[in-house]
Amino acid sequence: MKKYELEDQIEQLEFRLNRKEAQFDEVISTNSKLTDQLKNLWDEVGCKNDMIRDQKIELSNIKLERDNFKRRWQRCIADKYEQKRKEDEKDKALIDKILNEGRTDN
Repeated sequence: MKKYELEDQIEQLEFRLNRKEAQFDEVISTNSKLTDQLKNLWDEVGCKNDMIRDQKIELSNIKLERDNFKRRWQRCIADKYEQKRKEDEKDKALIDKILNEGRTDN
């Protein structure tokens, strides 16, 4: 081979090498961007998981509060029913007393 042919081949190899280096740099840059995007996505997933956990805790507390109100309401209704029953018994006893006092069984 002649000198100019060798120089031409060297230039072609250098050109290919430069192209490959540019491609590698581009791949590395792309991988870096993808890594950053993945990190951001995982951070977002973590934030959403935290929010879901907080909402589950809040929902649990609300359910407990609802159950407490329900028990209090049931006690209130039971007390009202018992109070009404006692008043009805007193009224019945009073009516029976009045009827029995006015009665003469001779």
